[in-house]
Amino acid sequence: MASPVDEASAEAALSVDVEAAGVAAEHTEGKASEDMAFHHLPPAPRGGSWKEAAARNWRCLESSPPEVRSDREVILAAVPQSPEVLRCASPLLRGDAAFLRQVLQVHGMSLEYASEAARGHRDLVREAIMQNPRSLRFASAELRAEPEIVKDAVRRGYPWLSSGKNSLECAAAELDADISIVRNAMHSLDPTIWQAKVSRDWRRLREAPVEVRGDKPIMLQAVKDSFGMALPLASAGLQADREVVFEAVKWRGQALEYAAEALRADRELVFEAVRQDWEALRFATCALRADKELILEAMQQSGEALQYASDELKADRSLVIDALRIDGNLLKHLDAKLREDPEFALEAVKENWAAMRHCREQANTTDEDGISNGIMRAAFESVETRRLWGARD
Repeated sequence: MASPVDEASAEAALSVDVEAAGVAAEHTEGKASEDMAFHHLPPAPRGGSWKEAAARNWRCLESSPPEVRSDREVILAAVPQSPEVLRCASPLLRGDAAFLRQVLQVHGMSLEYASEAARGHRDLVREAIMQNPRSLRFASAELRAEPEIVKDAVRRGYPWLSSGKNSLECAAAELDADISIVRNAMHSLDPTIWQAKVSRDWRRLREAPVEVRGDKPIMLQAVKDSFGMALPLASAGLQADREVVFEAVKWRGQALEYAAEALRADRELVFEAVRQDWEALRFATCALRADKELILEAMQQSGEALQYASDELKADRSLVIDALRIDGNLLKHLDAKLREDPEFALEAVKENWAAMRHCREQANTTDEDGISNGIMRAAFESVETRRLWGARD
C-alpha cells in the first residue's frame, strides 16, 4: 500500500508547473483533511447524497457545509450546470491545478473564481481559453499582456462581433486586453484582413498594426485615396520615404508636417508642397525658409507667407515692399525696427489704412520730409479705404 507521502507526491506530479504557480502546495498541505471530509460528509438536504443533490441543482452548494465544499466529486458533479459552481468550492480546491483543469475543460469562464495563483498559471489560463476565449479577461494582468496568450484567445474567438463596435474594439473589450496587443494578434493571424480593410477605408489605418502602416504599397494607395491625409498614420520609416511623402504633399501640402526632418529639407519636395498650399512653408527647415525663390512662390498665393520667411529675408527691401503691396497688414510680421521704416510704413498704409496700428510712432510723428503726413494721407486714400467707401473724384 502506498504511503501518504507517495500519494502526495503522485498528486503533485499531476499539476503542471505547480511549484512555479504556487498552486500545488496548497493541495499537498490540505490533502489529508480533504480525504477525512470525503468520508464524513453530513446528510444532504431531502435525503440522498450531496453529489446527487448538487447534480440536480448546484445552488444547494451555496448553503452547504465546508466539508461538502471541499469534496471534489460533489463539486465536479455540479460543474456542468454553471461556471459559478467553482465559487462554492473551498479555497483548497480553487487553488488545485489538477482539479481546476477538469473544471476549466467544461467552463472556461470558471477561471473567474479560481485562486489568484491559478489565474496567473499559464497552462490553466490556456486551458480556459481553449474552452472559452473570453475567459482571458479573468487571467492575471501579466498574462493578459502576453502576446502569445492574447493571440490564442483572438484565434479561438474570431470573428469578434458586437453592436456598435468594430471587431478590434469588441475583442479588446471582451478580453480586457490592451488594444494594441489585440491588433497585432489579429494581423499576425491573417495579414490580408487589414489589407482589405484599408483598401476599403484608409481611416482603418488608425487601428492597423505597425506592420500594415509600414507596408509601402498599402500606404501609397492609402495616401492617394485620402488625398494625402493618411501620411500621419504611416510608420516612421515611410514618413522618411521620399516617394510616399512626395505623393502626399502633391495632394495636401501641409502633410509636410509629418515628413522626416531630412525630407523637410528637400528643396524639390518642399516646393511641391508649397505650390499645393503656401502654409506648408511653416514646416520647411530654417535653411529653406531663407530661400527667396521659395518665399516668392508662397507669396503668389498669400502675402501672409512672409511671416514664415527668415529674418534675413524679412529685411530684404524689395521682397518686403512686394509683400506689403499685396497686404499692408503684413507689416505686423516685421520686427519693431522694420515696422518703423518710413518706406515700409508708407507702402503698408497705402494698401490698407489699418496697417497704421503697426506703425503708430511713424503716424504720430512729423519728420522733416513730411513723411508722417504722407502716411496719414495714404491712409485716407488707401486701397482698403477705397474698397470700403468707393473712390472719390
